[in-house]
Amino acid sequence: MLVTGVQTTTVGAGQTTALLVARNVFLGFLGLDSLRSIRGGNTVYVVDNLFLCLHDTVDWGRLFASGSVTERFGFTQSYIDNTPAIENLLERFQEPWWELNFKDRTTHPTACNQLACDQFCGASSPRCWNVGKNSCQRCPAGEVLKEGACVASCDGAVGFYTDDWACRNCDPSCKTCAGGGLKACTSCADTPIELVHRTDGSCGDFCRHVLGFYALNRTCINATDCPVQTFPNLGSARCDECDATCGACEDEATHCTQCTGSRFLLDRACVTDCGRGYFKNTTAHICQKCHQNVRARHARPHSAGPACQSTPACPWPWPSHL
Repeated sequence: MLVTGVQTTTVGAGQTTALLVARNVFLGFLGLDSLRSIRGGNTVYVVDNLFLCLHDTVDWGRLFASGSVTERFGFTQSYIDNTPAIENLLERFQEPWWELNFKDRTTHPTACNQLACDQFCGASSPRCWNVGKNSCQRCPAGEVLKEGACVASCDGAVGFYTDDWACRNCDPSCKTCAGGGLKACTSCADTPIELVHRTDGSCGDFCRHVLGFYALNRTCINATDCPVQTFPNLGSARCDECDATCGACEDEATHCTQCTGSRFLLDRACVTDCGRGYFKNTTAHICQKCHQNVRARHARPHSAGPACQSTPACPWPWPSHL
């Protein structure tokens, strides 16, 4: 959460504030667990909040970009002087006004005495917004703040990345990220519309195939990087699987370019039977046409290499009706 002072309030000579909390009688804790930055003003002004506690433990300077801030806490003299109204209030809580000394105090002298930051926020000078281990505002050395709790690291955590002293939220399109913004995703969020990880670090519902990128396992890759038995499909902008009979294909799933095993390439298909006029080239896994000399009845079978050998597909002599 970011607080921006659109119109700051002057609270003293050279002092302006974007955060002003004053005269909230029953406010016990600020509870600003998600507050990460304050822009505008140079003063935190939290005064005359009778039962407000732990706001004086917050490291307010860390929330300002400049790192410098003036803290004004406690009770103003005009508030203290308003004894009739406060006496009536305190009597409801069986706390006689005259037994309390508010002057020069930042919090209620008895209501806040037994309240402290949780031990998870650090043993020395803990900082927190509220009681409980999920309300830390700052963590001990070697730990970072994640949703109010202190953890060892946020790297690799779903939806977060580590930035200085706290875990920051990734862009909603990211599942994991290396930083803030649209182009810092390292994987994409699980959404009803499947997102793909683009080469610029962003996540979208399609790859820019017009630039030569296609989706594979939710990642955009170059067309030349589509793995074996897949092909860059212009229609889907993905590396789609070839037909099961193909060893490799192009343009369409059934347009085979290579065959394996017991299949041989013939007219962009992988077949087990090459048919008459062809023989099986077991080295290249293609159906190769019989040599033209086999078709000439006067040629000798051995005169033109293996293609001329007499086989059921390429018989010798060649039938006169072919």
